[in-house]
Amino acid sequence: MVSFYLLGQENNSKRILSVTSPRIYGKDVIYVQEQLMKMGFSEIGATDGYYGPKTEKAIKELQELVGLESTGIVTQKEYDFFESKISDLIIPAIYKYKNIKHPVIPKGEKYKMPGHRDGILFDISKDNKFSAYCFSIVDDYCSEEFLIIKINETSYFIVYEETYQQNENDSPYKFKKAHFYNENALYILQDGKLKEEKNINIEALIQCCEKKFRVNK
Repeated sequence: MVSFYLLGQENNSKRILSVTSPRIYGKDVIYVQEQLMKMGFSEIGATDGYYGPKTEKAIKELQELVGLESTGIVTQKEYDFFESKISDLIIPAIYKYKNIKHPVIPKGEKYKMPGHRDGILFDISKDNKFSAYCFSIVDDYCSEEFLIIKINETSYFIVYEETYQQNENDSPYKFKKAHFYNENALYILQDGKLKEEKNINIEALIQCCEKKFRVNK
């Protein structure tokens, strides 16, 4: 159950946060906003301590990335993620993801991902201040995109996004999930935690990109 709190309440440590009228205000909101800013969610604007629609939207995107239910409501699970050791790994990764830029899909190199259709694999490092590749598959109804972002010499952050729309009048279905690859081990972000996963498709894609990063170094 979502609790409602009056502005100016002093005892506001780790409250459940959601968009209410009047707006929830306090140090706990500032804390959440500061964590979001660290991860590149600059669209929230100032860390003003008010939990409004911009903060809610950023929380929804973060929840989707770290495998939590995308509600826009901050609960104990979100606080646990902010305070966990894995946030030290994931915060810089999400920051790069939030600041990534890539051009319109060029006529790039064809790449066959096992179990997937052919797609285009292209280097987007030149448009960013860090090494990154994009693997894109597009057809009439569905588009899939893998962003492979190099965090350091042994780590990669991989964000998979899928958009499906069968008819023009239908609302597009969108799906997003994130993986973290470190020292030959692949993890999926689930429930705000890193859980080891075996995915030969993503592992093969990372290995292909690793070779290209070494060549282009």
